[in-house]
Amino acid sequence: MGEGQDTKLVNGNDLRVTPNRGRVVKDVSKSIGLDVARQLGEQLRGEVEYQAPPAPRHNLPRDEAPKILR
Repeated sequence: MGEGQDTKLVNGNDLRVTPNRGRVVKDVSKSIGLDVARQLGEQLRGEVEYQAPPAPRHNLPRDEAPKILR
């Protein structure tokens, strides 16, 4: 349990996508570090700063309006 083997990533052609392990580790480490720094600031100085949710990072096209097929 907790191995992450239950998720399958596929691209637009339903081909399996293999994530770049180094980039995943770098992004996760950066995210954890920023969260730890934020939590320490809250606990030690009582700082609470507003952070807008990050914009989604993907290369998908915009959604299209629904079309009625006849």
